[in-house]
Amino acid sequence: MQIQDVFSRYRDDLIQVEQTMEGNLCSEINIIPEIIQHLIGGGGKRFRPLILLASSELCGYGGDKRFPMAAVIE
Repeated sequence: MQIQDVFSRYRDDLIQVEQTMEGNLCSEINIIPEIIQHLIGGGGKRFRPLILLASSELCGYGGDKRFPMAAVIE
């Protein structure tokens, strides 16, 4: 198995993580939206959220709380 296979397996989940990040763009602190836009726009590899998503599945958890946690980790 290649890393691209793993990313393909979690593609929809990673999209949900990015949507969660975008949903948190509002803040009274001006720098917060700028940081989030930088993270989303940078199109990073998303290894940290991927590891959280895969780990949660391995532990038997598939609930929605994994998306905000993955967004925080990213």
